[in-house]
Amino acid sequence: MKTPISRFVPVTADLIEQIRVWRNKSRIRENMLDDTLIEADQQRRWFDSLGQATDRQYRVFLQDDKPVGMLYFSDIGSSACHWGCYIGEDAVWPGSGLILEIAALDFAFGTLDVATLVAEVFEGNRSPIQMHRTFGYREQETKSASTRSGQAKNLICFSYAKADWLANRDQVLAKLPRQIRAAAEHIHFA
Repeated sequence: MKTPISRFVPVTADLIEQIRVWRNKSRIRENMLDDTLIEADQQRRWFDSLGQATDRQYRVFLQDDKPVGMLYFSDIGSSACHWGCYIGEDAVWPGSGLILEIAALDFAFGTLDVATLVAEVFEGNRSPIQMHRTFGYREQETKSASTRSGQAKNLICFSYAKADWLANRDQVLAKLPRQIRAAAEHIHFA
């Protein structure tokens, strides 16, 4: 299977409806603190607010120039930058979640130059929990949270220090399948 080119580009007006469709999929919404359906006017307001935001960034994940998901960061400039992601398309290259994980760490510690990256994952969301553990995140705590619809859930908090990623990156990638290591060489940020 051909190794994909993965690009992460800023959100543009022509992609906001696609992002809203992804974000409203039940498999994505059920893993978000804001688990309500997003209306088109809400999406436009969100997009308009991005131009003034200095503490958050959103990137569309393009796989061979096809939009397939999102990578986003908040609390940029604070002691701990938070991040999240999702894959909105069903037909993606196997290992795309691992590509998102590598991209998040490289972008946060390279481009954004943050000291600590934090990920919070609902307790039942097993795949990202396992990925964070595989990559060497430190498990911090489990805390209670309520979704916007009022559902109580537990969030597992993970953190990664920049110095740890810089020291561990090669060893982490060496543990991954060969095709993922090859794909990691084709991650680009715009």
